[in-house]
Amino acid sequence: ANYTKPVPGNLYALGEVWNAALQNIYTSLGRTTTDALMCETLFFLTDFTNLPSAAYYFLQADDLLFGGANKPIICQHFRAKNLLSSDCYPTATNNIASKNAFAIKNSLGFTQGTGDVVIDFGGAQNVEIQLYDMNGLKLFDKKVAGNSFSLSPANFSAGIYILKIESAENTQTIKLNRW
Repeated sequence: ANYTKPVPGNLYALGEVWNAALQNIYTSLGRTTTDALMCETLFFLTDFTNLPSAAYYFLQADDLLFGGANKPIICQHFRAKNLLSSDCYPTATNNIASKNAFAIKNSLGFTQGTGDVVIDFGGAQNVEIQLYDMNGLKLFDKKVAGNSFSLSPANFSAGIYILKIESAENTQTIKLNRW
């Protein structure tokens, strides 16, 4: 089965597509690497994440943990299930990551308190960044005109935060952990 769009009435069809892609990645990369990638991917997922977005977040996890070393293999297996396009971007790009998407760098450093998380806007202009705590309290709302934005962990206590990044072309929501 391949991903084309959600299948009405078949609750399990999408799970079968995701499971098949992950099983193929597991076979190629092994248990330790695949488990690490999936655990890191979980931090990006929200209630509104679709499978192509999740596949893209899996790639971002590889970038964060392994410097993108496994990108060709991951792309190959997600492309085979129609979750990523030939250039490794999500196949459905309605308000999710696209070619001009935001790149999240050093989320692990932020989590551990050892470095800033950096959001690269990928050429997008007039980006709005909002940060919420897990109670839904908006901690800040900032419009940024530059090419990137850094967020220091020094000002945040341990917890989970929701970072919403929005431009005219894209919206991306990620979870940030702070230990």
